[in-house]
Amino acid sequence: MHALELAVPNMPPGNISKETLDEMRAGVAEEHRIAPYAQYTEADAARFLHLDISTVKRMRRSGRIPYVRHGQKSIRYIGRMLCDFILFGKGAVELWGEANSTSEISKSETSGLLNSRDRRPGKSVGLTEKLDTSGALALAQRILNPPK
Repeated sequence: MHALELAVPNMPPGNISKETLDEMRAGVAEEHRIAPYAQYTEADAARFLHLDISTVKRMRRSGRIPYVRHGQKSIRYIGRMLCDFILFGKGAVELWGEANSTSEISKSETSGLLNSRDRRPGKSVGLTEKLDTSGALALAQRILNPPK
């Protein structure tokens, strides 16, 4: 059966108890052979959802499927996210929230520091000292134009 046909559009996921939601996820995970806590690539997600990878990408970009960033360019889908999407369709985003928003979830569990996208290293704008480039220019000229 197609993933979009399995979605339960009239059942808001926010009104379901945690225990019931966990049972529903476990049933879907077992039926579709999804490891609930594994991270899957976009191609894997497309395979589990019986969709084309371009469809999954469009859904991600339009905010209709939950995902997590894995590094700066890579996207991952946690097994529970895929189960929620199978159960609730685009309503699954309600359970997981915006993937690109900064929240307590994006902070390290041990240190409480924001991830690298949210940090602003170095001096503030306007406080950076101007570099003296004359020494670098002189060195470059000596290397490129050796004495004869």
